[in-house]
Amino acid sequence: MSLNPFNSESTDVDTVVSEFCDYLSNAVSASSSTERVNNVSYKQPWATADYIALCRRRNLLYGRKRKKQDNYFILAEYNEVCNQITSLKRRLKSEHYSKLFVTATSNPRKRWKILNSIVKNSDVSLSTGVSKLISNNECLQTPLQISEAFNSHFAAVGRSYSESFKENFVLLPDLFRSVIPSIITLILRKYSVLLTT
Repeated sequence: MSLNPFNSESTDVDTVVSEFCDYLSNAVSASSSTERVNNVSYKQPWATADYIALCRRRNLLYGRKRKKQDNYFILAEYNEVCNQITSLKRRLKSEHYSKLFVTATSNPRKRWKILNSIVKNSDVSLSTGVSKLISNNECLQTPLQISEAFNSHFAAVGRSYSESFKENFVLLPDLFRSVIPSIITLILRKYSVLLTT
């Protein structure tokens, strides 16, 4: 396509600028093609035909909503379709991953692979450990010092936690001795009755 050179017979600056903008707009339109690019991927393992149809309907309504911003009927329909997509997506993902977990009940490696795919944890080997810890105004940097600080903290928390429940649970020290299952059921029945009253 060949373009004629820009010529304007007008002497008014505003008219010349307007004509030049029109000329430039026409040149861009003539030299470029418009092509719809669909970058939405529906290739999820849980996506069904109904879900994909709803997503396409939502995209269509979004375009209409952008063009006619004052039309409340389009906005209401758009919001309704978005809500349907959200609830359908939750249900489909729940059903899909429930089935996957049922198939992986006896295989822990497969279960963790499923969990990592849900969480999108692509690199599990990354070190997320603590590199530095400040405890009692002291900076601990070696792994041994940090682990000892955590160990002493959680050991102390356990003791203080058990001390706070001593008055409520008199038989708590007895639980740490060797216990027969019938005694455990007796204790649980006793405390379940106490908790319900």
